[in-house]
Amino acid sequence: KEYGKEVPCKVYAGDTGFFKSVFPNYPDSLGLRFENLVFLELLRQGKQVSYFRDRRECDFLITEKDSLAVTAAVQVSVCFGGPAREREVLGLMAAMEEFGLNEGLILTMDDEGVMEVEGRDGGKKRIVINSVWKWMLE
Repeated sequence: KEYGKEVPCKVYAGDTGFFKSVFPNYPDSLGLRFENLVFLELLRQGKQVSYFRDRRECDFLITEKDSLAVTAAVQVSVCFGGPAREREVLGLMAAMEEFGLNEGLILTMDDEGVMEVEGRDGGKKRIVINSVWKWMLE
């Protein structure tokens, strides 16, 4: 498990154009830029950000300032259909169960909705699916 690893283990940029000029061979994709956008917004909101990786990965674990308690788990997905849907839900569920969260968030380009998923303990977990632009305006 890699909880608590601070974000430098994943690379994000304050300016993706500058980043690309310094690291021209770094893979560029809409997914990476989309995740970077969410990272910058979380920092702007004053959140402490890390990630979770066990057998599955959750993009962001959120803790409030001066706290070690995980208060939210966030998954980012440009395309939330097909095989990506299962991967994103399973990664988010792994983090939610590890940290005792009953609700998680998946940010997408334009998908929205709510899923009720059964946890390992038989309890229901709620996953909110929101478009990133609406989330940023909240």
